[in-house]
Amino acid sequence: MRLLLDIEDDAAWHTAEVEDEDAGETSNYAVGQECLDRLAISLGGNTIVPVASEQFSTYLAAPEWQKHHAALIALAQIAEGCSKVMVKNLEQVVSMVLNSFNHSDHPRVRWAAINAIGQLSTDLGPDLQNQYHQRVLPALAAAMDDFQNPRVQAHAASAVLNFSENCTPEILTPYLDGIVSKLLVLLQNGKQMVQEGALTALASVADSSQEPFQKYYDAVMPYLKALLVNATDKSNRMLRAKSMECISIVGMAVGKEKFRDDAKQTEAALPENGLPQCRTFSIHPFKPRPHCFFFLPFPFSPHCCSTEQNPSF
Repeated sequence: MRLLLDIEDDAAWHTAEVEDEDAGETSNYAVGQECLDRLAISLGGNTIVPVASEQFSTYLAAPEWQKHHAALIALAQIAEGCSKVMVKNLEQVVSMVLNSFNHSDHPRVRWAAINAIGQLSTDLGPDLQNQYHQRVLPALAAAMDDFQNPRVQAHAASAVLNFSENCTPEILTPYLDGIVSKLLVLLQNGKQMVQEGALTALASVADSSQEPFQKYYDAVMPYLKALLVNATDKSNRMLRAKSMECISIVGMAVGKEKFRDDAKQTEAALPENGLPQCRTFSIHPFKPRPHCFFFLPFPFSPHCCSTEQNPSF
């Protein structure tokens, strides 16, 4: 965990002009992350959790933001290997993370708390979703209002993706009004990483909620089509690809009768030869999503694609 303290408050992280989530992180920091992950998987929760809990208490009581950040990053790193033990102590785990949402003045600590929720949603789901949706989803929605820190906004949207993938429509539906409205605001943000995070979150929410998402279709689809049509610059190719993915997933969620006219318009907006390749869109640092969707008019069919990092077209 001391290796995780080797991090600098790089200005590039705050400006969010480039997709460099690692800005300010050193090789020591990366090694610390990797070692925590491997130790937890090798030794398991019965060995790791008691030691980690003691360290977390010490680090979170310290005044330095780096120590708060390190505790939250470490929690996310050990979650997979310690899931069986951590799921039995969800109240303590969730409270520790959400306290950092509300009581940290440093955006990198808030980002680390969101990162932890995203990873815990994968590793401790669906227990976390079933028991703590009423606390986690409002916290993520509030984080999307942090307009002074676009990386925090983008990561909150990405965490919604992780959370919703282990959610039933019954759990997710009561929160759709608030989540969808905030994601639509983020789609109009000038930062590309924020727009991309909102697109992946919208796609996941539509996929998880299915029929209840139909009421939002008429509000959502014009924004998605506008992004597809206007993101023509080479630097926007990932934004264009994610808008295509989101359109196709929303279309599958609402059904072909509702989607038919927009499907034709979307197909017409594609390049003459379509999308050359389709690759996994990874939401760093959460685990990569193992699929994406080609756009096919009818019927709709998901296709597995390659899992290369840093996808390009």
